[in-house]
Formats: sequence, structure tokens, C-alpha cells
Amino acid sequence: MTDRPPPLAMAHPEAKTPSPGPLKILLAEDQELNAKIIAFFLRLDGHTVTMAANGRKALEALAGETFDLVLMDVQMPVMDGLEALRRIRDGQTPGIDPAITVIALTAHAAAGDREQLLEAGMDGYLSKPLDTEKLYETIAGLAQSGRRTGTNVQGSEPAARPDCTIDFAGLIGKFAGDAKVVGELLALYLETSAQKSGEIFTAAASGDVAKLAEECHSMAGIAASFGFKTVAEACQKTERLARAGEEAKLPETVSTLRLAMERTNAAIRAHLSATA
Repeated sequence: MTDRPPPLAMAHPEAKTPSPGPLKILLAEDQELNAKIIAFFLRLDGHTVTMAANGRKALEALAGETFDLVLMDVQMPVMDGLEALRRIRDGQTPGIDPAITVIALTAHAAAGDREQLLEAGMDGYLSKPLDTEKLYETIAGLAQSGRRTGTNVQGSEPAARPDCTIDFAGLIGKFAGDAKVVGELLALYLETSAQKSGEIFTAAASGDVAKLAEECHSMAGIAASFGFKTVAEACQKTERLARAGEEAKLPETVSTLRLAMERTNAAIRAHLSATA
């Protein structure tokens, strides 16, 4: 049995799920940071991981080699997870096993998601940000039973201090004490945050509420994966207002989001500088 770190979402750190043994896993996830985090914990559990940035890339990978299971993000560009799943299940693509186990990954946890995803052909369901123990548990259950579990695993709120003081030691602990990996991921987070902030604030300034909602949704998931609660919550609030068409309330919310991102990024830079 692999010695695992506490889960990212910190549900039950003491829990241990027996590993089903090394599996060959295809991870379809368009956000590079999310993919690297998930892949880290899968590899820590002894699995081999191949990553695909969208549904089309996932189909290409499945047609080219054999996998034990697929972790499939539902929302991806080019081809989303549900369309990729439909093409897997229809058995029309040479080389792809239509019965392969596919677990849905989704940032949405609305009522009815479980039934819709299972009805679409998913074998399991995990919400993001992922609780690593639930991830291990779901993979083990599906691998050992060889059938659909219908498990609806909800992620809990990521832990972070409300004053945006980041517990870097705790973050490193979640990654099995690997400070180098955390440093690399934080550096990538800064790059991604800079790109996303440009897209978010440009959309806000131009009044493109659809783009604003989309980019805030994406950034919220990234921040939540690290436990950056202030940024994640500000993104989620801005997304809700944008989708609801409450444009009069957006300037204040966008200003709060800008400050949260700036303070979080400043703390990350200080940490990276001190540990260089």
C-alpha cells in the first residue's frame, strides 16, 4: 500500500484506501496546473499517467494505446468531455474500447449532475477541487469491481487563511514534502495568474460578461486547487454576477478580485524568493 499525503481538500487525512495496483491512466484536463496536481497524486499512488489537453486529444491517445481508465474533465475546449465520452461509447473509433472505465471530473456540483453524468455513460463522478482520498477510493472501487459504482463524490472547500497569508509549509506537506514540485507549481501558477488576470480584467473593462464569467470560472478552479480561498471566492462571486447579468455590481467585485490576486501573487513571489 502506498503511503499517501493528506488529500488536497483535507476531508479525512488519516484515511487510507488500498491501492488497486499500478494502473495506466489517461487524464483529460485542459488546465495545465490542475492536470499537474492530479497527475502528481496519481503517480504518487504508483500509477502511470498520460495527459490530454482536450477531448479530441484524449480520443487520439485512446486510439493509439491501451489504458485501464480515463479521468475526463467535463468542460474542455476543442471537444468537451461529454462529446468525447459519446464517441468512446459509440464504438465507432478504431482502437478505442467502448467499455473503458471513464470517471467524470467537474467543477460543477449542482443537483442532478450525478444522474446526468451517469446516464451519459460515465462510470463515476468526482467534483473539483479533488479530495485525493476520494480520488484514490473511487479509482480503487472501479478498478476492483470492474463495474459502475454511481459514486457521487463531492469535494469540500479548500483550506486557506482568510487574510490571504498562505501556509506554504502546509501546502508542501500536501505534496508529500516535495518543496521543489511545489515551487515549480507556484511558478506556473504565477504565469497562469498573469495570463488569466489579463483576460479577466480586459473582459470586465469591455463589458464582455460571457467572457468574464468563463475566465473567472477557470481561475476559480486553479486557485481552489492550491487552497487560495480568497482568490477562488472572489472569482466565483464575479462569475455568479456576470452570469446573472448584474453588471452594476461587477465593478466592486472585480476590484476585490484584483486585490485578492495581487496579494496572493505577492505572497507567492516572496516565498519563492526566500526559498531560491
